[in-house]
Amino acid sequence: HAVREHAPGAARVVDLQDVASLRRARGRAVGEADERAKGAAAPPPPPCLAATAAETSTPPPLSPLHAALAAVPAAGGDPDGGREVAAILRCDAALVCSPLEGALLAGGWGLPPAKLVPAPFFARPLGHRRAVTPVGRSWGDRTHFVMVGHHGHAPNADGLTWLTAPGGAWDAIADACPGAELHVWGAYESAAARGVACARRRILLRGRAPNLSVLGRARVLLAPLRFGAGLKGKVVEAWARGTPVVTTPIGAEGFFPAAASGAAPPGFPTAPDAPGGWWWGGPYGGGVTALPPGAPVPVGCP
Repeated sequence: HAVREHAPGAARVVDLQDVASLRRARGRAVGEADERAKGAAAPPPPPCLAATAAETSTPPPLSPLHAALAAVPAAGGDPDGGREVAAILRCDAALVCSPLEGALLAGGWGLPPAKLVPAPFFARPLGHRRAVTPVGRSWGDRTHFVMVGHHGHAPNADGLTWLTAPGGAWDAIADACPGAELHVWGAYESAAARGVACARRRILLRGRAPNLSVLGRARVLLAPLRFGAGLKGKVVEAWARGTPVVTTPIGAEGFFPAAASGAAPPGFPTAPDAPGGWWWGGPYGGGVTALPPGAPVPVGCP
């Protein structure tokens, strides 16, 4: 209102880095799915109390990642969504970086499409085949795996916990690539983050990154995001440095048409039995493969 009062002719624009209510709804869906999984691990009831097959013919619960993909908040259904709707309606335009979120705002929430301005990152489309001159090191001079993102951001904190869970994805990678290390860069280290650091498992917390050159020194960026929204800057920054990315459908969302469904993009090979699993992505989208749990990383081991 102050802007309108002092500069009545100025355009008011809201920059949606992501739809926060979508990110938080997905986070709640992941938390609920995790709780259901804990309950599913309980011992079965005695036979005399067990329900019949007909009584239990319900679909199996969604995995946490698929639950996040299925979570769609209603317009104004929570305080976050209500504030976002109000902000967009009060402004002359809203910059929307993700095409999926543009579809949610216009088609799902009924906001005026004329107010929604597509504003993805200023990078060439993945279909563009111009020769890439990455700014990172040559492949032979690179080492190890890297994660980036401050620990105060819930998707990053959850992703680190998920990746490094005992017997999980990082252990599979470490077993397949003897000597490979996971270098975790990010400010605001939490007690939970410090708890996963382990020299024996080759998980190293490096603190706040001095700059994004850390992406150009690694062989692979890991972005194990189970929830989130918007386009992921770390993915684009890694590609710009010629660094391959291993991520999830959430991490790939907005870059590939099929990412929101959990399916791999058309034309890209997928490993068997890996719906919604890890995706292998080369620099500038050079190739994507969904990796099943425990699969070796399809690059020369860092």
